[in-house]
Amino acid sequence: MSQFTDPTNRNAARGVPRRLALISASSLWALAIAVPAHGQAQTGANAAAAEEVADTIVITGIRQSLQRNLDIKREASGVIDVISAEDIGKFPDSNVAAALQRLPGLSIQRSGARGEATGVSIRGFGGDFVDTLYDGRHISTATGGRGIDFTTVGADFVGQLNVYKTPDVELDDRFGVLADISYSRRDTTSNHVFIPGWIGAHFYQCQQTATCTSDDQTDANQNLLTWFPQQQGMEQTHNKDERVDGRIALQWQPTDDILLTIDDNFSRQTVHSSSYGYAAWFNGADLRNVKIDGNGTVTDFSQFGTPMDFNANQARNIYETNQFGVNLKWDVAESLRLEDDGSIARSTRNPGRNGATRGSGNG
Repeated sequence: MSQFTDPTNRNAARGVPRRLALISASSLWALAIAVPAHGQAQTGANAAAAEEVADTIVITGIRQSLQRNLDIKREASGVIDVISAEDIGKFPDSNVAAALQRLPGLSIQRSGARGEATGVSIRGFGGDFVDTLYDGRHISTATGGRGIDFTTVGADFVGQLNVYKTPDVELDDRFGVLADISYSRRDTTSNHVFIPGWIGAHFYQCQQTATCTSDDQTDANQNLLTWFPQQQGMEQTHNKDERVDGRIALQWQPTDDILLTIDDNFSRQTVHSSSYGYAAWFNGADLRNVKIDGNGTVTDFSQFGTPMDFNANQARNIYETNQFGVNLKWDVAESLRLEDDGSIARSTRNPGRNGATRGSGNG
């Protein structure tokens, strides 16, 4: 199960031994203006020096991103591993699962023809045993099961990934508003040459020539035990993977003891694929000019009138997820804290029946 965590709400869930929190992308650039305190009037050189210091602007970037990781792990009340983007919410990975493999004790699972990362395991526990949180809440994916399909979450949409290996408690900061949207597209092309299998058969002696006739094909001459490919083909596949991620979050803290969070998270992945290819079928008795190596494997042959199939297929699949949630925290007393959280999430494959699969072929 999954949850995404906003920078102002670093860890809303507690008590989960193995937990994964994803923090939405936010600016890693920080500007700080140092203004000296004025306890008494300054004149002459002191005043000029103070004015020069007041105009100083300090900008931090990649080093601040790396230092922040160390600070979070140092100040956390439990055991936590952290990875954050070195730029503004950008990881050099296709999705967050691929980015998580950078942390110790984590491994990823890949699936599909492209080998895309789809899930994570923490210290040997698979996706069904990992509690994944986004802003302190669980989300669903259209693939089903308890695990989360991370292919629907773009890596450039997340600014920080936290892995909690012990129970953790966190307090929120003040009022905040966050709005974010990202779009990514990846195009891939793959070529595939295939032979489904090799067939064992007895060939006639005359099939090693080009003039073998039915009169030459007698039982006495069918004594060459061979292996030959019954079918072979080629296929080219084009994929266009488009992803749109968007979110808006609002936090309001009217007093030091009350914090209200309202947010909505949306993701939409559209995968277009098209493939074109052919396949040829070989009949053992129709082969001529057959060449056989010492292991009985056919290495070359010719076949007249070979039956062939030409195929073309196109498909479009859409995976859409939307989650809306409300969270209220109230520190009633020093030793009493009330929290109410509610959310609704919906994951759909091909919403509105917009998916399509078309194919054609001839032989």
